[in-house]
Parts: sequence; C-alpha cells; structure tokens
Amino acid sequence: MIIRPPEPEDNDELIQLDRVAPEEGLISYYVDRRPKYIHEPDAKGFFPYIAEVNGKIVGVVFSSIDELYVNGEPKACDYISSLRVHPEYRRRGIGRALIDRAVEKGREERADIFWAVIMGKNVASSRTFEECGFDRVGGHGFRVIISKGRRRFSDASLREATEGDFDDMATLFSSFYKSHNFRPKDTRKWLKSRCRVQGTRLGEVYVAERDGRVVATVRAVRQWLTTKMVITKLPLSMRFLSSLLRLGIEEGSLLKMIDVGAISFSQGEEMAATDLINFARRRFREESKIAFIQYVRGGEEEKFMTKARGFPGYSDVLAMSPDRKLEELDPIFPSR
Repeated sequence: MIIRPPEPEDNDELIQLDRVAPEEGLISYYVDRRPKYIHEPDAKGFFPYIAEVNGKIVGVVFSSIDELYVNGEPKACDYISSLRVHPEYRRRGIGRALIDRAVEKGREERADIFWAVIMGKNVASSRTFEECGFDRVGGHGFRVIISKGRRRFSDASLREATEGDFDDMATLFSSFYKSHNFRPKDTRKWLKSRCRVQGTRLGEVYVAERDGRVVATVRAVRQWLTTKMVITKLPLSMRFLSSLLRLGIEEGSLLKMIDVGAISFSQGEEMAATDLINFARRRFREESKIAFIQYVRGGEEEKFMTKARGFPGYSDVLAMSPDRKLEELDPIFPSR
C-alpha cells in the first residue's frame, strides 16, 4: 500500500471511490466535487492523501490545518475529514493508515488539537478513529431543509455583510457562544478567516439589521458540490425521500446543496435569524433545492434549530490532543 498526495489526474477515480463509499449515517450521502474533486491549489492548509493498492485508489482522507480558540487562547488544530475506504478493501488497516498520515501532517504543521466529525450511527468510522487514539468529546447537529415559500417572520432588514459589520458580528457571535469563552477580538479574527464577503469559496455572510444594529448572522457556503442521497430504511429517511419526490427529484439524483452555518442572533431575535436563513437559501434557489444547516449541540443554537422544519440528524465529535487533556476542549465541543 502507498499513501501519497493526489494528482489532478486522480480526480475521476476519486469521484468513483466516493460513490461506492458514501458517508454512512442517518441519511447517508456522498459529494461529487466537480469539475475538480480534490485539486484545490488556492486552499491554504488543505492536505489530501490517498491510499493506493496495486495502482488502484482505495482510500482518501483530508487534513485541514486551521485555528480554534480554547478559553480565548489560539490553538492550531487539524480537522480530519472525508475518510473513505473502498468496501472491498476494508478491515485491512487502510483507514487507520490514512488517519495516522493525516495526524502526522498535523504534527508537522504544529497542530495542538486533532478532531473529526463522524456521522451519527457510523459505528465503523468511529471505531477506526478511536483505535487511532481519538476520544468522543461532544456532538454536532445538522438539519436537511427542503426549500419552501417566502414567508417572513420579522421586520428586520436582511442583506449581505460588509467589512464594516465584522465588529458587530464578533460581539454578537461571542455573546451567543458565551459557553465557548470566545473574546470579541479573537472572534473577529476567526470570523474574517471563515466568513469572507463577496462570494469567496469560503462562503458568503448575511446579516439581519434592526435600528442600525446587527441582530443575526449566518454564513452560506457556495460549495462546488453535488449531493447524492443514499437513502437508508429509517422512517426519517423515508420522509426525506418523500419530500424529494414531491419536488420532482428522484432517488439517486445529483443535487447541488448549500451549507449554512455560523448562526448567531441577539436575545429575542430568533425570527430574524429564521428570516436570514431563508434569505440565504433564496439567494441560491436556482442552484439548490436543499440546505444542510449545521449547529453545535448543547447550546442556544441547538434550541433554536430544534424548532426548525426539516430532517434532523447528529454527528459525534471525536478529538485528541498531544497531552491527552481533552477536558480543555469542552468550551469548543459541549458534551451532550
């Protein structure tokens, strides 16, 4: 077995691997990244690796080096994602080897924390990460939302964010996620690194404004993804499939999807946040009929999202740190 960085010519074979090894969970899915699955020369801190056996690509993993704040202190972190192993080559140690290579890269980049988000019910993937030294430290929720009408719930003004909004956004975000011990100064830097304006690949930011004050924020990522739902036999999945069929979308269709996150809002402004999510979805209406909305479990964001219409799910967050003091991660990943 050889583990190496991919080349642009590996793109088609990686797409095929994703199709035969979808993300397993309550609602399983895979993502096609077209026209380039994995070759992102503009992605700083993004390190993909593939496993090759006898010239055939049988596994892939991503290692993304970023920065998180723990109790107000910046920590270099390595987010390990998109682990895939071909079904015919599982239980041969390929997944563990890919994770070990991703962790090795993170240590080369001086990462303090290593973490991964595993779709709920994906027991095999969780076990593989745990065998590599990861511990379960929290939960991460999501909802798949089917696009619907234009009903407004508040009279807040909705618009795209500008550079001048980041101070207000940082204060709002820090207050909303107070259990994470974010400081506004750190949060401003964090937001600017992830929530750029003017349509970069990291997403577009929208704000709800009332009386000249930002009262809600969301980020909608214009991802170059098409999503194929691989429906399981759970009642939740069957309801989801029924909704797709009503939209004229057949099972197995390739769909574009928007990913909504970084949600925050002032006290009493839940309806403005709801309007803002719908506003972001409408901006992508011609490209996508579904939205994938993510949130941290255990806080105000989860209470808000449990009221949203859609199809709920959850993921387990697994993490490790070189000194094994995982309790320091609690401000980032509140336990369920």
